Parts: sequence; structure tokens; C-alpha cells
Amino acid sequence: MRVQPRRALKTPFGVRAARVAGPAVVAGALITTAAVSAWPNPSLASVPVEDIPLASASPSATVPAAESQRGDRAVRADRSRIRAALTEADEKVLMLEAASKKAAAEARKAAAERRTKELRESIIGSRYTTAALKVRTKPAKNAKSVDVIDSAKKIKVTGTVEKGYRQIVVDGKARWVTNEYLSKKKPSADSAAGVSGAACSKSSGIESGLVSNAKLVYRAICAAFPEVSSYGGRRASNDFHGTGQAVDAMISDSAAGWRLANWVRAHASELGVSEVIYSQKIWTVQRSGEGWRGMSDRGSATANHYDHVHVSVY
Repeated sequence: MRVQPRRALKTPFGVRAARVAGPAVVAGALITTAAVSAWPNPSLASVPVEDIPLASASPSATVPAAESQRGDRAVRADRSRIRAALTEADEKVLMLEAASKKAAAEARKAAAERRTKELRESIIGSRYTTAALKVRTKPAKNAKSVDVIDSAKKIKVTGTVEKGYRQIVVDGKARWVTNEYLSKKKPSADSAAGVSGAACSKSSGIESGLVSNAKLVYRAICAAFPEVSSYGGRRASNDFHGTGQAVDAMISDSAAGWRLANWVRAHASELGVSEVIYSQKIWTVQRSGEGWRGMSDRGSATANHYDHVHVSVY
């Protein structure tokens, strides 16, 4: 009788599982211990390996990330809508500002055209300048000067006079000049002429006591204004006459006297003039921007220069 070999007993499942899991647990423990020992945080390094739970991947771990992405997309969409709304609002503001500026510009243009028309209608005629005049923006001595009109020039004037200044029209704009230097009559060729150095037969004896500039003034006035009756020059006094630096042109007519005084003033640079006095008023080169200035009363017509034009030179 053949003896059958005994069948080996089947190893229980628990034992087999222990054989497989044992090394894995040991390897896992070794890896975990190495990781913990390399971790820079000392507090974690002191925790026993067996007390550190193993992380497990779970499908639920990806849910917050997906939700976060959806939230970011929603925020970006909201921001885009806000930017679009702001852009539309800005465009409306810019359009309103542009329309407002355009309306204001049109209103200014209409007002300027209206003023120009009114100014043209206010012109009453023309006047001639009797001296070089500063053209001002306002009827005031300290107003800005924008131009100078030469003597003997014809200009358009209105009937408006303020503070001694006459309103004139230049290139369609209202300007102002000193009214007393305007004349209805055109200045004669002699009074508007330039400087002449021709010898003068009137009071010719005064030349010997005059400096060169004073002699030139004497001859120039004599050539341009034959209505001057006589001249005064050097005399014993403690002023410009005493040094031969002054000339007196005797003239009785006030209008002619002012034409003469303004003519000398207009040619001050050519003649070397430093000051002009007439009708109790004085003009000096040093304060030329102030025009004619009033003088104190000296008691008589001659002392106040009502009967002659006084000219001093350098």
C-alpha cells in the first residue's frame, strides 16, 4: 500500500499578511524617521515616528482647489464688468466736458464778434497824432503798452474818453492813447519833418554859448516851427541855462506850443534831449514811461512855461 504524503498545512491568512506587511512597516518607519530627522523644525524632530499620521491622498482634497479656481474666474469677470462700466462712465464725462468746452468757445466767439461790431459802430472819425504815442490796453498810465504810434499818423477814434485817454480802434480791437496828443488837423510838413541842422536867422547870437546838442535843438526847432518868435539860450543861472545846455523857444499859441513840445519829445534821441517843459508840465527821458507830469506853481506865466517851450540836453 502506497503511503500518500501528508499535505502541508495551509498558512493562516493573518500570518501571511504579517510576513508581507512587516517589512513594509519597517521600511516606512525608517523613511519617516529620516524625513523627520532632516526637517529644520526642532519641534517636529522630537515627535516619535509612530505618532506621525501618514498622509493619504483623498479625492476630496482636490475639491477646494477647483472651487478656488471657479471663484477666481468669477472675481476676474466681475472686475472686467466694473472696468467696462467705468470706461463707459469716463467716456460720458469726457463727452460732456468736450461739449461744454465747445459751447463756451462758441459763446466767446459770438461775444467777440458782437464787441467788434459795436466797436466799429462807435467810431466817430479820425485823428492825427502830434507825437509818438504809446498804445495801451486800458485807459490808465500803468496799463500795458502793446505798441507805439509815430507822430503825424492817422488813426480811427471813438467818442469815448476816460481819464485823459481816448479810445481808438487798431486792427478791430479797442486801444487807448493820450487824448491831448491827438489833433483833427493833419500836422504840417514842417512840424512832421525830421531834424534839420540848417542855420537859423532868429536869435543867432545865442549859438556861441550853447553846447553842441543845444545848438542842434535850436536849429531843428527853427527849421520845423517858423512860428517861434525868438529863442533864449545861455544865461547866468544855476541850472541848465547856466551851462549852455538849455534852449527856450518863445511861442504864444498853446496848440502850436504843444505840437512843438511833442515834436521835440518825439525826436529826443536824435537831439540829445534830457527834458522838455511846457505849460507847467515836464517830460524827462528818465521817466519817459510816465508821460507829461504836472509841476508846482512858480507864480508867473513865464516861470510856469506857458509862453515858451524849455528844452534841456545832455
